[in-house]
Amino acid sequence: MVIKTLSRKSGTSQLINYLFKDERKHGNDKPIVIRHNIRSRSVKGYIKEFEKNAESRIHKRKDAVAVHHSILSFNKLDKEHINEKVLKSIAKKYIELRGLNNLYVITSHHDRSHIHIHVAMSGTQLNGL
Repeated sequence: MVIKTLSRKSGTSQLINYLFKDERKHGNDKPIVIRHNIRSRSVKGYIKEFEKNAESRIHKRKDAVAVHHSILSFNKLDKEHINEKVLKSIAKKYIELRGLNNLYVITSHHDRSHIHIHVAMSGTQLNGL
C-alpha cells in the first residue's frame, strides 16, 4: 500500500465534489462510502459540514489547512484480495490512527488498474470537542 497525503488551504468543495463526481470511476465494483462525525448524506451536506467546522476555528489564519486529502493505493496484484469488507476495515483503522475527533468522508475509486481510497479529513477537530 502507498499513502499519499496532501493538504489544502482552500478548495474543500472542489475536493469533495471530485471524490463523488462520477459513478463510472468504480467500474463494476461498488464504491465504499464512510462518514465519520458527519451527519449529512449528500455531497452538498458534506461540504457544508466541513466549511461550518472550519469557520469555528479558534485561531484563524489565511494559510490554515482547510482539509487533508489522503490517497491509499493498493497494488494491482492485490486486487483479488481487496473487497468491500477489507476497504472498510482499512478506512476505519486509518480514522482511528489519524484521530477520531475530525470530520471524515472516505470513498473508494476503482477506475484504474489499482483500487484506491480517497480520504477527506477536516483541518481542525470537530467543533465543540
